[in-house]
Amino acid sequence: MIQETPVNNTMQRTTIEKFRSNLPGSLFFFLTGIYRMPRQLLTVDITRFFICYFRKLFFINIMRNTRSLENLDEGVGKNTIMHNLKGQKDVAVNRSHLLIRPVIAIDKVIKNIDNCKVLTVGPRTEGELFNLMGYGFKSKNIRGLDLISYSPKVDLGDMHNMPYEANSFDVIFLGWVMAYSNDRVKAAKEIMRVAKSGAIIAVGASYDPKTDEEIQAQMGYLTGTDDKFRNAKHMMEPFGDNIKHVYFCQDVEDQKQFCDMITVFSIK
Repeated sequence: MIQETPVNNTMQRTTIEKFRSNLPGSLFFFLTGIYRMPRQLLTVDITRFFICYFRKLFFINIMRNTRSLENLDEGVGKNTIMHNLKGQKDVAVNRSHLLIRPVIAIDKVIKNIDNCKVLTVGPRTEGELFNLMGYGFKSKNIRGLDLISYSPKVDLGDMHNMPYEANSFDVIFLGWVMAYSNDRVKAAKEIMRVAKSGAIIAVGASYDPKTDEEIQAQMGYLTGTDDKFRNAKHMMEPFGDNIKHVYFCQDVEDQKQFCDMITVFSIK
């Protein structure tokens, strides 16, 4: 014979009351998750690719919005625009994860991510900007700057002479662009001018063990300058004594292998 277990009415009421009292908070977190879901999908490369691809078609083929900077600074490296036009095929810019992830791990960035003013230099397409949105930066706070642009989100300009006021940005991404400068000290000074005090700077560059002759044979032309970045320390040299704190550094481990070098630091 099965005996029924007596129900503790007091315990049952307490459990129900706790559930009801926690319902608003639980509902808030549930709805917040739903709200964030579309934004977080932008960090998925294939999702970002399709969004940016169709936006690119719209702005180039329908809006006829393609523009290029005419008066280039002497600091712009040879073949830079031609090389960047070829690079526009990479609309998702998957490589941008490498710079963004170390930055959002910084405490003062993630705590103030809703208000961070962000500049990305040389994004080529909108892929990097949409990736930044996926990681939590607000669209209204993100600007791109490039020598060529089809997007209303990417301003036309040169990192040696930027069209921004001083002390404008909290975070600046330099994704594989400093290598194309003939005057990196001038570029660094301009970057620091538009950056706020204590701003975060993220720099990416590639290390390639190939000789200029081998690169010429492979690509048909040379990009950037003769002074190739040799290591992460070399990448930070243009900023001189203005570096306050280094948060992240990925350096060359094997000089016989191609690799990406990354440094993330704050300025004084």
